[in-house]
Amino acid sequence: MDLGRLAQAVLEHIRDSDPDRVIQFVLTDSLRVHGDSQLLRVLLENLIGNAWKFSSKRAAATIEVGSESEVGSQVFFVRDNGAGFDMAYADRCSCRFSGCTRPTSFQAQASVSRRSSNYRASRRRIWADGKVGQGATFRFTLADATHEGP
Repeated sequence: MDLGRLAQAVLEHIRDSDPDRVIQFVLTDSLRVHGDSQLLRVLLENLIGNAWKFSSKRAAATIEVGSESEVGSQVFFVRDNGAGFDMAYADRCSCRFSGCTRPTSFQAQASVSRRSSNYRASRRRIWADGKVGQGATFRFTLADATHEGP
């Protein structure tokens, strides 16, 4: 499955809701994976949708979808240059993926928690890092998936 093509389709769908908004979308080539296309679509809808929302105050907003290598696995990410969050709350940020209480600033991300629970249950990981005013990066692995691209 082409995760990049799926990400592009998700962005186009979101862009339809606000066609006048100017946003740079950066997409890494060759994001081929094995995985449940419906679950991955929902995950990308949430992550890209949140990046869209939280970068809305930027005159030059950027959303990037790509991958990077980590020892023994391929890590996929959705990165934006939007509102970001304080890493002092990173432990609470990751809680949103396990259903524990989260501060108000993270409530908009709650749908990601519900959607990603299937990934977490199968030992797949999802985590975030960010900096207030400088954006956020949400990373995830597909532990059961095989990366097909270079």
